[in-house]
Amino acid sequence: MAPYIWPRSVNFFLPFIHESYINAETIINFTDNALLVADADPAILSLYSFFHPLKVNFGAAYIVWSGLRSSSPGNTLGVTQLLDELSSTYARQWDTSIQNIYGIKTTQYKALMPHHRTPFQTGTIAKRVHALNDLITAIGTDASLAAVKTSVTTFLTLLTTAMGKQSGQLSNIDTAIIALDAASLAAAHGLFFVYGGLVSRYYLIPSTIDTFYEVSMLHNTPQMAFIAKLKLPKPRKICRRKMDTVGTKLKFTLEGDADAYAFYTNGIVKKLVAGAPKILLLQNTITTHDFSEAGYSDINSHLYVVTIGPGTVTVKVEIV
Repeated sequence: MAPYIWPRSVNFFLPFIHESYINAETIINFTDNALLVADADPAILSLYSFFHPLKVNFGAAYIVWSGLRSSSPGNTLGVTQLLDELSSTYARQWDTSIQNIYGIKTTQYKALMPHHRTPFQTGTIAKRVHALNDLITAIGTDASLAAVKTSVTTFLTLLTTAMGKQSGQLSNIDTAIIALDAASLAAAHGLFFVYGGLVSRYYLIPSTIDTFYEVSMLHNTPQMAFIAKLKLPKPRKICRRKMDTVGTKLKFTLEGDADAYAFYTNGIVKKLVAGAPKILLLQNTITTHDFSEAGYSDINSHLYVVTIGPGTVTVKVEIV
């Protein structure tokens, strides 16, 4: 029988840091700033002195990675952007879908995801491509995971295309990823070290610890991603939400064999009206748009997607 692992003895910051470099930067900077503000307390100053060099190292590696991320071709996602999508979105999505079929302790799950999400979240480009191919091979002809296999294959095609367009940068990207992975891991361990120190300092008033962490990013937050499968050219309601149109955008991932339109209505009208604003979504693409492009307003806050002609597609909408 496998030994029981007490959740409190596991570094609970690691999944959040591994999931997204962008989110990791926010989490790490928040704690560093909070410690600096409170460093008049000698106990906090000691924690800041330990953590700040880790934050600086992460920041330096992040700047290099971010520079490569922003240098992708103008009409497609670059390699670093896709790898961030892989670690933050797709690894979680595939893992969850597989666990819906095979429990995490089953032999089937272990054959499909022997190292859980880690191979998709860390390592060089080649290692992540290898992990994607391994998953495709492991799924094989399993009909219950056909949708997952299609999604993995589509993503691998997008990544391979981006690698071809940025072939001259792949070595630099690999170097940046390796450095950022190491800095991220060190910072995650640092966050856990700081947590231990804060527990010692505030054990009688533990709620004070919350002020040193970006808590909103370390627990469940309002749904920011929606997925739907469309088999008929009939409008499908994705969500209804009042949006922050200044600070956020809509990101669409469309996988399948048809194009589609995305549009907002007042919820009473459920179809695309001639002349109304709409966003054209081309099959097997990832694009980002302003809400106004789809006709969003305080009244028109119901988001719909409809395919153009016959075909089956899976659409993912993210608020980013």
